[in-house]
Amino acid sequence: MAGTRLRVVEGAGGLVGAEAAGRRDDGPARRAPDPGVFQQECIDAFVGSQVAQGFSQITIDNGTGVLERFLALADKPAWEITEHDADRVIAALVKRGVTQTTRRGYVQAFRGFFGFLEARKAVEIEALFGCRLRDPLDRFNSAPARLLGDAGAGPAADGRAGRRVLRLLARAAGDGAQVGAGGA
Repeated sequence: MAGTRLRVVEGAGGLVGAEAAGRRDDGPARRAPDPGVFQQECIDAFVGSQVAQGFSQITIDNGTGVLERFLALADKPAWEITEHDADRVIAALVKRGVTQTTRRGYVQAFRGFFGFLEARKAVEIEALFGCRLRDPLDRFNSAPARLLGDAGAGPAADGRAGRRVLRLLARAAGDGAQVGAGGA
């Protein structure tokens, strides 16, 4: 390596992965695909995996429709979605009057697809787009309604049930901590 010289290769922009590192001047340059096209290929592969797992066609069609609506609201490829983007999508659903149960379906559809990307496409996505997958769904944008005190969640709408659960957990841990207004 001491005698190796670096040289600038003109026109090599957009190369990906090992092709960029090992490109020879006489070889064709491979550019990263259009993210929308690649994402659709990933969705098609995800659907194929669901078929292989024995999901019914109606389940696949419904889930794919929900997933595509989630991704359209995010307005970026799944591998670029951040926690803030996920919050924005969920907030848009709330603003449209979508119920908690339906919103949970949107989150679940995206979670399944993102899990597929992590398991089957992470290396390829990093090589093509230079992006490491990081799950944008966390406990704040996918928590159960009964713990969030969602207005459409029925008896737990004021958050009391969530505080009761936390109190019970604290008591089980033996520290007797008081949670929420008014303690017990």
